Amino acid sequence: GSLDDVLEMLSPRFDPLAHTDLTLFDRVKVHDDKIPKIAMKRLKIPEEFKQVILNEKNDYLLPVQYLAIREGLLKGENLLVVSATGSGKTLIGELAGIPKALNGKKFLFLTPLVALANQKYRDFKKRYEPLGLKVAIKVGMNRIKAKGELKLPNSNVQDADIVVGTYEGIDFMLRSGDSDALKDLGLVLIDEIHTISDEDRGLRLNGLIKRIEHIFPKTQIIGLSATIKNPQDLASDFNMKLVQYKERPVPLERHIVFVRGDVQRRIIMRKLVQREYYSTSSKGFKGQTLIFTNSRRKTHKIANFLSGKGINASAYHAGLSYFKKEKIEKDFSKGKIAAVVTTAALAAGVDFPASQVIFESLLMGNKWISPNEFSQMLGRAGRPTYHDRGVIYLVPEIGSEFDNESEEAVALDLLESDVEDIFVDYTEDGSLEQILADISSKSLRKVKDVEEFYQNIPVPMDIMTALDELEDKDAINIHADNTIDTTRFGKAVAMSFLSVDDGVIIKDSINDPKYLSYYYNKPFFKTNLKELRILSEKIDEDNENALKKNKKIKNKSKQDKDSSKKDKKDKKDKKDKKETKEKDKKKNKSKKDKKNKNKSHKSKENKNKEKPKKPIKTNENNKITEEKPKEHKENESSGIKVIVEEDVDEKPVPKKETKKESKTSKYIDNIADYFNGLNQSKDYKTSDDSNVDNKKNAYKSKKDNKSDVIYIK
Repeated sequence: GSLDDVLEMLSPRFDPLAHTDLTLFDRVKVHDDKIPKIAMKRLKIPEEFKQVILNEKNDYLLPVQYLAIREGLLKGENLLVVSATGSGKTLIGELAGIPKALNGKKFLFLTPLVALANQKYRDFKKRYEPLGLKVAIKVGMNRIKAKGELKLPNSNVQDADIVVGTYEGIDFMLRSGDSDALKDLGLVLIDEIHTISDEDRGLRLNGLIKRIEHIFPKTQIIGLSATIKNPQDLASDFNMKLVQYKERPVPLERHIVFVRGDVQRRIIMRKLVQREYYSTSSKGFKGQTLIFTNSRRKTHKIANFLSGKGINASAYHAGLSYFKKEKIEKDFSKGKIAAVVTTAALAAGVDFPASQVIFESLLMGNKWISPNEFSQMLGRAGRPTYHDRGVIYLVPEIGSEFDNESEEAVALDLLESDVEDIFVDYTEDGSLEQILADISSKSLRKVKDVEEFYQNIPVPMDIMTALDELEDKDAINIHADNTIDTTRFGKAVAMSFLSVDDGVIIKDSINDPKYLSYYYNKPFFKTNLKELRILSEKIDEDNENALKKNKKIKNKSKQDKDSSKKDKKDKKDKKDKKETKEKDKKKNKSKKDKKNKNKSHKSKENKNKEKPKKPIKTNENNKITEEKPKEHKENESSGIKVIVEEDVDEKPVPKKETKKESKTSKYIDNIADYFNGLNQSKDYKTSDDSNVDNKKNAYKSKKDNKSDVIYIK
């Protein structure tokens, strides 16, 4: 757009709802792929199963489903199905698995997350138990101790027709040597198979798939993946046929709005959620929003903000109880909830049919979202059975940075990015763990079996070297006839999903409290424990010195504070003593003046009878011309002329009036001090030419407001 458009978008008053033409980054259209529209009722599947599908309004095959059937889905072919989220991949597995389950074979559905396994377990029980099929669940231990978490029983897998499990839940069975519980395995569906590129879980998922292929060679295996760049490589690794559908099931609009802070971002999100919820698709469904953020705490803050604005919104993350998550899922599917706020880390485990996706943050934990993760998350917007189109909004904050990258730059990079290649990261530690897991599963019983099995797997070490190392660490036994089995220790390590090195450390720590001393010269122990101990001692010493230093500083600060308080107190006491001394001096002087006045009154009494009262004269400038007694020279210097009234009765002053005279004297002294201060200021002039009227106003006596002199009685 023009420069004016850009400036308008950056304005704090910019309304994205009123200017969707400015926020629109692009539109992803649905092209005519010329794939025939096949009615679901034409499929050669059991009638009771077909009726379940039709009851859920799946009247026609979606394009990717048609392509999978064409490539041999119903004929037992191993397939890798790659397409966008919401394109109908899950039903592909059911189309192949449920008929096998009805014929006495097991259907195994694998997911990466416990939350998704629980959801599928509920769905399958509701949908297929009426057909007489038994549904079981097998998950690993949930590390999140959520309050009220439902303890779903790991039901009898051996008697079940459909088994829903996490990767680790099923792998635990195999590593335990309990593969017989999965006998008559007809189909294995591996959801989110692109997890194979995950740094922590990828190698284990790869090992699990290889073990299943080896233990159950006649089982059909189907992998479901989001869009990736190198699907053919992944299909070749697992001997699968590639089924790829690149088109989205519905059109997608991608928008970006730049904000200047959380307040503006939340106001915009509120408007977007409200607008979407009040719209209805041609299929009769309300628009609903999925908001991705980067922490559980923020899911609640955003949901509470929206709820406070009258919007029905809920936070959803792995820390919620099973019952709370189930209620949110049901309310969302019924259209009661306008928005669900979830973490980006749970994107793979969230199955909400949303029409709009908002990226409140582009972080996933402590790293930016990758292009592959972004592609999968935006794929949540728009489902063909619910919506006419999908909408996504990125709301980056201007100036917000993480890992030396600004959020607005990352947002634009993601919108312009393409999906990336995925690959398995083989490491020495991980490869040792997988070899031990294969031996523990009893699928490899001889040295020759191990060598042949790993012949085409690019592990970064020689197989015989790996076996020797496992034997040295007491994880396996290699017998004279070249047969192999695990020791009790090796079995425990494999079933606990530990690396061999970690297992050795744990074992030695149990057997000998001084086990660390054994590791100083061990080549496999990556960290030199002697250096680590020295470093630890140095850190402790530095911490102790820092504490001592802080304590000294604190004590010194306290002493300085106490010393300062003492100095202030001494100064205050000294000042109080000086003021008291000056007050006493003034008081004594006042008493002396009163005494002299009393004597003067007596001596002048007779003279006053003979002489008339002498008036007080002023000159034309209103200056007092009468000579002032010597004792009042101090007041004269301050500009105040004190006149002793001589026509008063010559009566002795009673003792009770002494206190009153003292107050008057103090009052005069205070006024004199005040005007002494004014004399020293620049604004007050003491020359004879100064304005006397100003002095008159300042020198008003309480006794006589009209006089320009102060009378002392």
